[in-house]
Amino acid sequence: MNSPKDFLIHLDDVKKVFLTDEIETHALSGIYLDIGFNEYLAIAGPSGCGKSTLLSILGLLDSPTEGSYSLNGRQVGIYLLVVVPRFATERSDLFSRTSI
Repeated sequence: MNSPKDFLIHLDDVKKVFLTDEIETHALSGIYLDIGFNEYLAIAGPSGCGKSTLLSILGLLDSPTEGSYSLNGRQVGIYLLVVVPRFATERSDLFSRTSI
């Protein structure tokens, strides 16, 4: 049996729920995904099926409501708590220096 360390990306029962005062939207429900090193992947599907939500989680822009995500053998939770905020702080002047 393979472990999360055997994959570049490993998702185990990932779920994402968006809550508002009136409605609970289940954007992702029970996603299991293993992407090996040197593999390519295409994500396709109809509008509203969760493609952008999945990509936001994979890109560390959002976190799952439930489940686990390992990137290069490490749980992503530590990235969201330490690495991403530090990178954002260090690069906070990036957009102020570019002209739009």
